[in-house]
Amino acid sequence: MKTGIKINTTLDYSDSFSLMIELSEFGIDILIMNESLTQIMGFENYEFELYDNQLDCIQRIITPYLSFKDNLKEVLIRYDYHSILIPNKHFTDELKKDVYNLIKGAVESQEISSEYNTTHDLHIVYPKIKEVHNYLSTQLNVNDIAHSNNYLLETSMYDTKMICIFYHQNIKVILFKKNQFQVIEKFEFKTPEDVVYILQNTCKQFNVSTTDIALKLCGFISEESPLYKQIYNYFLDVEFYQFEKNITLSESFENIPKHFMSHLIQLIPCA
Repeated sequence: MKTGIKINTTLDYSDSFSLMIELSEFGIDILIMNESLTQIMGFENYEFELYDNQLDCIQRIITPYLSFKDNLKEVLIRYDYHSILIPNKHFTDELKKDVYNLIKGAVESQEISSEYNTTHDLHIVYPKIKEVHNYLSTQLNVNDIAHSNNYLLETSMYDTKMICIFYHQNIKVILFKKNQFQVIEKFEFKTPEDVVYILQNTCKQFNVSTTDIALKLCGFISEESPLYKQIYNYFLDVEFYQFEKNITLSESFENIPKHFMSHLIQLIPCA
């Protein structure tokens, strides 16, 4: 397990606090927040490596928080494992596992869950790792569990635009075409050229011109990076994007670009 970004994680937990945890097959992000979920006070990020046992990694990350469990007021879990979308008219609870296994494949250690997105009238079907889910649910007294995509799809930004969320070595793409949602998908990449291919191919699949579409970038990407410069060479309308949420950042984040946290802030329901 690799340690990524850590911001103000040596907080005084004698006061009440809350956590928002996003977990995927690639890593884990933790927002340390105030009790009312209106301010982010700290952040830590870890990347899983190939042969890591995910449960062991999570236990090592979560254990320090358990010492302050009495002061932990809200815990939000957002799973970001690979998901599929099924329109409501074609969805049945009995067949969701078979459909997911057919498209993505699943292993015995997973259980298949689903959530209904009312805005787009579709079901998000995704796996949970049983032992990880059981550990988090019992140790942290979790208040709310959902898939990240259910919150990301609630953005009010439509027209013809593509939201690109950058993680470590993977990217999530959300495409809207003429006010209609088209696709949300996650891809792995190794080079900036891989990312450009992913974005161009997504546009091609949905008959969207790369010269007309607006790219909205957020997550772990900076303007000085080779990745950003490569994207800028192929797309004309590129800018960093912030989801519209009424959540503040503490002074510890004053040197951190706001778009770094934007996609995580969108996963908090209160704002």
